[in-house]
Order: sequence, then structure tokens, then C-alpha cells
Amino acid sequence: MTRTKVQNRCPICRKNSWKLGLHLEAQHAVKNQTERRYLLAFAAGRVSVSGMACPVKACTYSGNRVDRHLKETHGQKGRAEQHLQQLQWSKTLQLLSELRRSEAQPPIASCLDVEGAQPAQPSPPGSPAAHGSPWYTQLSTVPWSRLIASSEEEDDDMEQPSPSSRVGRSRSPPPSTIFPPCICSYLAEYRVHLVGALPNAKHVENCGSKMTRLRIFLTHLSEGKSELESWQFMDDLRRIMAWPGRLKELGKAVTTIKVYLVNVAQFLAYFSDTPPPECTLSRAQMVRAVRAVKAASSQISTSVVLRQIRVKEVKERRMVTARLLHRCRTSARRKIPRLLQKLEAKPCAVELRHRFYGYFVLYVTALYGHRPGVITNLTTAEVRDARGRASSTSAGFVINVENHKTSRSFGVAQLYLDADEFGWITRWIAVRATLKPTCDLVLFSTTHGRVKSLARDAQRAWCEMGLRGNPTMTDIRSSVATLARNTQSVDVRSQMCRLMCHDTATADRYYAFKLGETQLAELRRRFEDATQPASTSSSEEEE
Repeated sequence: MTRTKVQNRCPICRKNSWKLGLHLEAQHAVKNQTERRYLLAFAAGRVSVSGMACPVKACTYSGNRVDRHLKETHGQKGRAEQHLQQLQWSKTLQLLSELRRSEAQPPIASCLDVEGAQPAQPSPPGSPAAHGSPWYTQLSTVPWSRLIASSEEEDDDMEQPSPSSRVGRSRSPPPSTIFPPCICSYLAEYRVHLVGALPNAKHVENCGSKMTRLRIFLTHLSEGKSELESWQFMDDLRRIMAWPGRLKELGKAVTTIKVYLVNVAQFLAYFSDTPPPECTLSRAQMVRAVRAVKAASSQISTSVVLRQIRVKEVKERRMVTARLLHRCRTSARRKIPRLLQKLEAKPCAVELRHRFYGYFVLYVTALYGHRPGVITNLTTAEVRDARGRASSTSAGFVINVENHKTSRSFGVAQLYLDADEFGWITRWIAVRATLKPTCDLVLFSTTHGRVKSLARDAQRAWCEMGLRGNPTMTDIRSSVATLARNTQSVDVRSQMCRLMCHDTATADRYYAFKLGETQLAELRRRFEDATQPASTSSSEEEE
């Protein structure tokens, strides 16, 4: 086993080890691969806490991005990492408990999930793992659960720093105000309104982000005020106008501040239509708050446009040329069959599998400019439907991907693949069948879920091709859209952008109108032609 770059701490005996996998097997007799994976994930801090409730007292947040919520809302004093570790430890114990109840074989060696169980005995003093960092000796006899839970107790005991004691610019949002139950109940009701009926996971995650921004706004308005139940703290014009500046001090970009203001404006519209029973704000006070948020949003519009221009300039500098896109497709078309041949011989080779993923998604993106999510969400059922719709005389196959980012606006995302390209998917699905994944996704991860490293796999494939630069998938997609705009007619460009699920109206709205050198030179020529006199005789008559 290759030694890791950093020492990981064993969750059982809390010794530091360069080779934690071997340590678990040799020192603690961990033979069950699932148990081993859970312990290694916790040691590396890679336990998913999606959907878990916030561990901070009096906070009612529960969503898919609790890790982001902790950093943005409870990031003061460096406690966000400790709160996150607390959630990861709880999740690990839950997974180990479920594994124990399933009577897995080989049996579970650790007893961390058993209530009252003591951690395993440490290694002998002379072993290399016994000589950790100095702080380790002070914590070597404290169970993990107590180490993590203590951070929450310390948060309650420590005093809040006074404003005069703060030095420099903070990059974290202010601490969350503990709102009374009536306000928490109303916010929970508003969250239900945002989520709506039959939401997908991405929509729920977006709603959680909106609620976090709203809580930051309400915290800013209510700081230092009492009797919050009446909602009178919202009638504060000065604080509303000062909020964008506060967000800027926290390191937020002006375009992000615009999103915050839009989310708050949506809440205020809902609040004005259906105020809570405890609210004592008059209609005029509500209108004043709504008007202030809209005015703040309007006043930063100039800064938003200037930032959009700068962002677009950066994108244009990273643009991938048509020659590079052609070389990319040619290299991928030559390499993919070879990778499939190796996978057919070694179907369990994970690294080889991800190389195939990278080349395939890079080929499709360089061709159609689709987002990686289109390939990530492609299912075997959709591939079977494409084969079933094709006739014996068809030159290619049309795959309709239903689950993607802009399905609400564009419907299904379509891929047209010729016989050779469709044959790649067919061969991979045959290899996939031998691995027996539990999901229906064509490309799946080692945990039988969506592949989250697809962009990294594609960049690795780009480097293996020996192509210049290191573009992201967004860079390639933007380049395809730009080349379609510059080389095709308006009607053809509209069809191409619709196929790649790219809304030209949205791009024109969110990015200011700015032309390049060649386009401006052409327009100048047209201006000169328009102002050119029709003949020399007419010019002489004017003289």
C-alpha cells in the first residue's frame, strides 16, 4: 500500500498512521471492507452529511449542504470544522450500527457504535504510531464522541467578542441569531413553499441555499434588538441599505450580493402577502422594506455589469480554439476503443474506468458543448430506448436524457451518436453488467452513485492528449457556444444552442454586450460604408 501524503488518525485507537488501511487490518483486525471504508472515510474527513440537521443548538437548518451552512452561518471562532466533524462522527456511528445489524461477513471488528464501548488499546509505546504530535498525548484517553461534543459546549460557554475587538475583514457571515419559535416556524413554512411539489434533489439543495441567505439577512437586521416576535426589527432602512456593504466586507462578489438581494426580495413579497399572525408591522412598513431592498438591488446594477464584463473577458482568454477541439475529438475517437478493450480484459480496474469516463465526456462536450451533468445522469434505460427507436436503416442513434440542469426550460437533452460512437456505450454497458452496480446510471462511481470526479477525469484526459492548456468543462462549453455564434447564421445558431441546452437570451441578459477586435473592425467598416457619399459629384455640389 502506497504511503499517503499526510498522517491520518485512527478512529479506533487515535494513533497517527501513514498507512491507515494496513493499520486497521494489522492492529484492529478490521477485515470487513465496508467497515474499513467507513473508518477510512471518517479519518480523511470525507463522510457525507447531506440531509443531516445542523448540530448547533437552536438552529433548525436541515438540508443537503449542511457543511456550507456551517461555514457561512456558524463559521465564527473556527468552530465550523468541529461541528462538521461532529456530524461526520454521528454519521459514521450510524453506518457502523446499520452494518452490525445486517450481520455482515466478515464480522465487524470495532465496537465504536456500541453504547458504552471503550476504544481499543493503543499500540505499544515504542511503535512509530505512538509518537504523534504533542497535543496527541493530552487527548489519547478521550473518546472521539467526547472530543467532538466538547466543541459545542465550548461554543455555549465562550463570550461573544465585542465589535471593537475585531481586527481586519472577516470572510465569514455573522453568527446566527437565535430566533423565537414563531419566527422559526414561519421560516420553515416559507421553506415548504420554496420546495414545492415533487422537487428533485438539486431543487431542494437550492432552496436550502436561499434559506441560508435569508437567515443571514434576518440576522443582520435583528442583531442587538429585542422582542423579535413582532418582526419590528425588519423596519430598519439604514441596516437594509448597509447590508450589501456588509456582504462585500465578508468577501462576497457583487454578483453574489445581487443574488442575495433577489432572494430577500422574493421572501419579502411572500411576507407582504401572507404576514405571520404575530407580525405588528403596518402595510407602510412592509412597503418601505420591500422598496429598500429593490433600491439596493438597483443601485449595484452598474457594478454588476462591470463585473460581468470582466468575467466574460477572463472566459474569452480561456477560450478553446476550433483546432484544439478538433484535435481533442480526433484523439478521443482513437483512444476510446483501446480503453474499452482494456476494460473488457480488466473490468474491475477503477483507474482505467475513470480514464474511459474522462475521454468519453470530453469527446461529447467538445462535440455538442453539453454540460457534464448530461453524461453523468445518462441511464441504461435511456440507451435502450435509443436503440429501440432506431430503425435498421438508421445511420445513428438519438439519446434523450431527461434529468439535467435545464430540463425545465429545454425538456430532454439530446445526443446524436453514429454507429461507432453508440457502439462505445454498448460495449461499456456490457462491461458494466459484469460489475453489477446497484444504480441505473451508465457511468457510476465506486459507491454506485453519480460520478463526481468527471471534470477532473476530463482534464486528465486532456493532458494525456498533449493538448495546450488545462480548460475546464465550462471553458469547452463556452467555446463551443462562442464558435457557433461567430460562424453560423442566426437560425442555425439558435438550433445549435437549443440542442446544447444553452439559452442565448439568458447569456445576453447576464453578460453585458461587448465585442471583440475583429467584430468591432467589421462594424467600423460598415459605419464607414454607411457614411460614405454615394458619388463624388454629390460631394462637389455640397461644396
